[in-house]
Amino acid sequence: MIRERKSMEKITDSSHAFLFFTMVFVLCGAVHVFLADLHFLRCSSQLLFGALTIGYTFYLFKHMTDKRIMGIMILISRLMVLYFMLQIGKYMLFLGFPVMQRYAWYGYFIPMILIPLLIFFLALSLYRPEEEPLEKKWKALLIPAFIMILVTLTNDFHCMVFSFPYGKLVYFSYIRSWFYWVIFAWCVLLALASFLVLFKKCSSRKDGFKRWYPLIFELSGILILILYMLDLIPKFRGIRLWDIGELFGFVVLGFLDICCKVGMIPTNVGYDLIFAESDLPAVISDTEGNLIYKSKNVTGQLKADEDTRIMTHAIRGGSVSWAVDLSEMHKIRRQIDETTYQIRHRNEYLINENRLKQEQSELEMRNNVYDRITSIVKPQLDVIEGILDAEGEEFDSKLTKVAVLNAYIKRRSNMELINLPGDAVHDKSSGMIPFRELTTAITESAEYIRLGGYDVAVSFNGDGNLPAGMVTSTYEFFEYIVETCLDTLSGLAVFIRLKDESLNMRMMFQAYDFTYDQCAAYGNPEQWNGRVQITKEKNDVVVSLTMDREVSAS
Repeated sequence: MIRERKSMEKITDSSHAFLFFTMVFVLCGAVHVFLADLHFLRCSSQLLFGALTIGYTFYLFKHMTDKRIMGIMILISRLMVLYFMLQIGKYMLFLGFPVMQRYAWYGYFIPMILIPLLIFFLALSLYRPEEEPLEKKWKALLIPAFIMILVTLTNDFHCMVFSFPYGKLVYFSYIRSWFYWVIFAWCVLLALASFLVLFKKCSSRKDGFKRWYPLIFELSGILILILYMLDLIPKFRGIRLWDIGELFGFVVLGFLDICCKVGMIPTNVGYDLIFAESDLPAVISDTEGNLIYKSKNVTGQLKADEDTRIMTHAIRGGSVSWAVDLSEMHKIRRQIDETTYQIRHRNEYLINENRLKQEQSELEMRNNVYDRITSIVKPQLDVIEGILDAEGEEFDSKLTKVAVLNAYIKRRSNMELINLPGDAVHDKSSGMIPFRELTTAITESAEYIRLGGYDVAVSFNGDGNLPAGMVTSTYEFFEYIVETCLDTLSGLAVFIRLKDESLNMRMMFQAYDFTYDQCAAYGNPEQWNGRVQITKEKNDVVVSLTMDREVSAS
């Protein structure tokens, strides 16, 4: 059977814990009175209250959420248990040993001094990030605490805490000295300071009146302690109902429990009621799989289907299971799949479209290149066509001219292809051409001239890259000179040198009636600071071309 609200209202629930706490406190008073004559049960009240302290620690361990606060709580409970152990030592274990009795009594003050300080530290630590430690000014409070402990433990030497009229410890034969009231004031001030810190940190809560409950209990506890010091605590059969230990323990543990109850110290008590009202389909089962708690609208064990996944997580004493609705996720996944399908086909379309555009662009670029090459070598093509159509000229003479012109067409076209993707042949920004491409072109042209029976020599020196316009202008200038004197040429020597930023080409040849027309010459050497020098003596001609701009020698 599933335990409903009745199972949630068990004694460990926060709504009943303080009542149980009070009942144990009253029981301690009864035990203290009715078992006072039984020596071996004389400290039953301390044992009972110590057991309550340990039980309360386990209760906190189950419900406390902040590990740092939990650590301080555990330390407080240990000091409280130490308090009761020292009481047992004084009242029973060390009877007949007055020195040990006295120091067990002095030992009470170790937890009495430290516990209020730890409660104050607990209040300061609430809602503080774990990586943020307490400020040093608060940690400095440990110094007066240890001083008070040291003064108390050495009371036999100065009697600043207790003085003894008879010179030794005898029950009810001591007088509280001034330092005792310093310790008492320390405890009271820290208790009030702890409440103020907790009150300030919870100032945003709507149920503001409940935040005053800890102060009411705290003041009542201080009043009870004062009544004890004035020997006004209720007695039965001449015996006080409670000793200072039970009173101190009840005030400390009761204050902490009320703070937890009103939410000033955060705990997860009452989570079972919240769980029962939750809309999240979930259940809590024991180790055997039996349902213990279930959320609203859940009728039995959770079942998985296509749109529902059951998640399970192990907890203390069983497991918690909850249903995760996957319908919305499945809907989104279907939308994602559909969108992905559309995107994939769209990408394929765009890829094909881009490929076609690229092929079209490459085709247009090739056509533009071919058109540009055709326009560049058109004069040579026209000359070749005229030579081949002319009649009466010997075939060998035609073949030599055509071969030289064809070599120029091939090498000049190759320079254009190397210079891609430049738009203007003579533009300085159109790219670079290796120096060896120029020497290879001139050497090939010279080979075809040599095949016509002419003496030709080519010499070059240098290496590197030149602006494309400089290379094409040099080769075009060479072609112009060759075409001009080829009919009367009897010998040719070409010297080409590349040095630093200067390119120099010198042509030495013999030709009849050679003339140089600058306007008809090919190329544009002026753009590269080109300088042409011609020396002519009868048929001996020396032509020199020098250009020296933007040379990048490698």
